Amino acid sequence: MKQPSQYTPEVQPSVRLLECKFHDVVFHVSQDHDDNSLANSLQVKLDFSPVAKVDTENIVIIKFQIEILSSDDALKLNCSISAMFETKGIEKVELTTHSLILNNSPAIVFPYLRSFISTLTLQAGYAPITLPSYNFTKLTKA
Repeated sequence: MKQPSQYTPEVQPSVRLLECKFHDVVFHVSQDHDDNSLANSLQVKLDFSPVAKVDTENIVIIKFQIEILSSDDALKLNCSISAMFETKGIEKVELTTHSLILNNSPAIVFPYLRSFISTLTLQAGYAPITLPSYNFTKLTKA
């Protein structure tokens, strides 16, 4: 009698968000600002980088740094966020270079950052700053 073949499916690469933490939040608005002109004159700089956690096989941390400035320096907002992800099916040597980490992880975290900025500015009594959507796939291929 023929033995049934033992097939073990390959583990598909995946990421799971474990936590997001905001730190180093600096928000300054000058007293003589014009709330109506701020929304049209903002410059946004966004940087992110993945960092593999040294003492684990499957944890990667995505670090974001955002800087928002108005052209007249009436508004300055700086914020950092660290997001920890658990990975499966990704080798440790690829934790900071795998396309799933570079594209999907920032795309998962960005809505939290976007919401935080909008809520912070609104709750502070100003017109909410709504960050534009980003295509992280396009950014990492550039």
